[in-house]
Amino acid sequence: MLDERLECIAALARPCALAADIGTDHGLLGTALLRRNICERVIFADISEKALNHARETVRHHRLETRAFFAKADGLEALRTVDAPCGCAVIAGMLAGLLTGVFHTAMGIPPILSGILTQLSLYSINLAIMGFKANQGINVTKYALIVSQRNVRQLDWDNPIVTALIVLALVIGVLYWFFGTELGSSLRATG
Repeated sequence: MLDERLECIAALARPCALAADIGTDHGLLGTALLRRNICERVIFADISEKALNHARETVRHHRLETRAFFAKADGLEALRTVDAPCGCAVIAGMLAGLLTGVFHTAMGIPPILSGILTQLSLYSINLAIMGFKANQGINVTKYALIVSQRNVRQLDWDNPIVTALIVLALVIGVLYWFFGTELGSSLRATG
């Protein structure tokens, strides 16, 4: 039910009477906490009504409506909707937007560069979660690969590298011809 990222977050949750899934989006994390009896009740909160409807559908699908509260609220404002102390609050997935905004507004970094910096940091975090294994081996018998070492052993027409070299030679020939024309020369002259 949960992907690897949400499974890691769920494993960190401690048993409590009331938890809050802030920025719930689809409601999968809060539903998992209820189904596993880690939490007795969960507040599903989001600023988007569409996201809350998705969460309601997820909760309804698992028949957990009596243990769920839904709040259209901004961030931790959702905790004010229930008169009980919250033992666990999950704010997963909202940090990327916050970090991008801080880079842009507080540090004056242009928006596109702020997003790139955030994505690079998230990539590093994902690598750490995956045990720093960026390249996983893919089995050629399970997946249809264009190039695999199994098909490259002999030099014949079925070899994908031979086909790629022929296509590459044709592309180079067409580009060489094009840049020799008047239009191609004008492109070269203007850069």
